[in-house]
Amino acid sequence: MGTYPTPAAPISDEALRKTFTMTVLLTGSVGRAEALMLDVIRQMDPERVSNQDLFRRSVKAAITSQRAAPRKAGALDDARSSLPKELRLILTLPEELRHCFVLRTLAGFTREDCAELNLPDADQAAGAAAAELAQFRAAECV
Repeated sequence: MGTYPTPAAPISDEALRKTFTMTVLLTGSVGRAEALMLDVIRQMDPERVSNQDLFRRSVKAAITSQRAAPRKAGALDDARSSLPKELRLILTLPEELRHCFVLRTLAGFTREDCAELNLPDADQAAGAAAAELAQFRAAECV
């Protein structure tokens, strides 16, 4: 008898939520995040689908799509309303700082992962983003 590939486990609800949140933070748009995740899912091999693969492919697509298409007016408001309060402030960061902060701090990407996405100074940019977020928070508390 031949061997057949074992079907992959279904994508978990938690993985979908995490992936969607990260793609919204990266793209600054709920609509763009939804569209790119659906595109990523369509392109995945159903026999090899995994939570991690969905996450990594979606993040890569989010970074790539940001370089290809400008953000639409109103997209940030849409994105803010879909995110938990604790994450909304991240959308105020300039795009490159936001990308690096999300990838290095929230998603746990390595320097090498970021370099592969053409973000070679990710550590420095993530640090600058953290400093900017701290200033925003301090201003809110005054």
